[in-house]
Amino acid sequence: MRLNNNKNNIYPKNPKKNFDIQGYDKVTEQLVKIMTSTEFHATASQRKLFNFIISQTVSGKSHELKGYTIARKVFNRRDDFDPNSNPIVSIQAGKLRQALERYYLMAGQKDPLRIEIPKGSYLPVFINQIVPVTGLEKIDKDSDKIFMEKSPAVEILSFNNLTGDLENEIIGMGFASDLAIELSRYQEIKVLHATKEARQSVQKEIPRFTLYGNVYKNITDVKISCQLTDAKTGRHIWGDNYRMSIGAKTMLEFQEDTAQNIAVNLFDRHGIIPTRLFNESKNKPLDSLTAYEAILMFYEYDKTLTPEAFLNAMESLNHAIINHPDCGQVWFLLGQLYANIYGLGFSGFDTPLEKALKYAEKGIQISPADQRAWVILAFIYLLSDHVSLAKEAVSRALKLSSGSPLNADFFGYVMTLSGDWEKGTALIKKSMKRNPYYSPLVHYPLWVNCLRQKDYEGAYAETMKLQMPYLFWYPLVKASTLGLLGQSEKAEAYVNRLLELKPDFPSKGRILIGRYIKFKEIVDRVVKGLSKAGLNID
Repeated sequence: MRLNNNKNNIYPKNPKKNFDIQGYDKVTEQLVKIMTSTEFHATASQRKLFNFIISQTVSGKSHELKGYTIARKVFNRRDDFDPNSNPIVSIQAGKLRQALERYYLMAGQKDPLRIEIPKGSYLPVFINQIVPVTGLEKIDKDSDKIFMEKSPAVEILSFNNLTGDLENEIIGMGFASDLAIELSRYQEIKVLHATKEARQSVQKEIPRFTLYGNVYKNITDVKISCQLTDAKTGRHIWGDNYRMSIGAKTMLEFQEDTAQNIAVNLFDRHGIIPTRLFNESKNKPLDSLTAYEAILMFYEYDKTLTPEAFLNAMESLNHAIINHPDCGQVWFLLGQLYANIYGLGFSGFDTPLEKALKYAEKGIQISPADQRAWVILAFIYLLSDHVSLAKEAVSRALKLSSGSPLNADFFGYVMTLSGDWEKGTALIKKSMKRNPYYSPLVHYPLWVNCLRQKDYEGAYAETMKLQMPYLFWYPLVKASTLGLLGQSEKAEAYVNRLLELKPDFPSKGRILIGRYIKFKEIVDRVVKGLSKAGLNID
């Protein structure tokens, strides 16, 4: 399908042919931009509908955009679905139109391409917008360009259709688009989605990583194989296969789930790529660290929680906000570092909670679409005893995530400690299944939830999954739980370790416990367990 660019409107000339590459690039780039914007207030179902409408159009299947087809493929309705008696498609399409209108009013006024879905039709219209460029915009783009140029770039190539059926080209195209959307949530990396711009950039610089693969299909199964290569070494560094039995779920669901799994495996803060790049940069002089490398120092601390990693992260992030003040990520991660200082009672730091809030808000001001910024702000509100504000902030983060496993462990952590026991613990457990690099710190709120239910055996099981020898919370939960189970002798060693890490715990223990646990009856239960273990606190 070629695009008619003679006028502002871009219409398909022939709906049974494919887009040319220029038109495909414009549309898919705009789709990613809208889907990842905080101002696109669409539900998961409406986002699924939007992605289906666009993917069908760019693949030359816009003639199939009928109410019945959409109901079957997007909303999983049965074969006997009657669009005349059930208006679900028209209702959701109407809400999608509203979400698009709001996006272009709030955030998309200067986007080069406008996407509309006229009433009475599900066929999208693409409109070239005339975008004025001011001096201020040039400054913003230049500062962002400086940061992004020093960030790792990953190029996503279209997945090869090896099904033997040209009709399945849409699978590889749609999957590459889903991957681009998922990877764009990791805002410190540069995503090149096999566009004209990406191919031109390759002539100037080779993307550090290339993600590519194949699509296979037979009578019973669909398989997507995915591989990652590192241009620096020329080596294949990762690969995996993802398989679905036909009929187990829709193709769109399979694509989305697979894209999310790949993204979290590769680019989670403790995933394959950050770990690989940290090992390359960990011995670099402080003055030579890029903003992204400073972020990697924080990730290492977040993973190990060692005193050495804490000092490296603190030094690196403080250096980064001086040299890279336009990088929102370094601001809100420094905010989290100061939140940890306050929550864990580190000495030698003035007003850490105030600094945490200030830095997190600064990070949000620069990077309002980064879900991590909002969940860090929620964590700071929690420590500040503003539980209702914490819930609001984590709700904002969840809207930005659109069901992605990225940071879902941290979302569940804050939600559970805020008292959203059912949803918070469910999110943690789901994250543990989907993300092999989930933070073991999530076992703390799971432990708290077990105490709430007086399930002391379950609480002890959660402590067995913790290995955080540098945190006073580790011997604390061990000692308290063993005390509640009547095993005071086994608890003695953990009481001694707790006092080694926090000699003033008898006088400050209740305050420190209350910074994370906001429910008096649970705090009293923790204190009771410590008392039975032989440690009395004021």
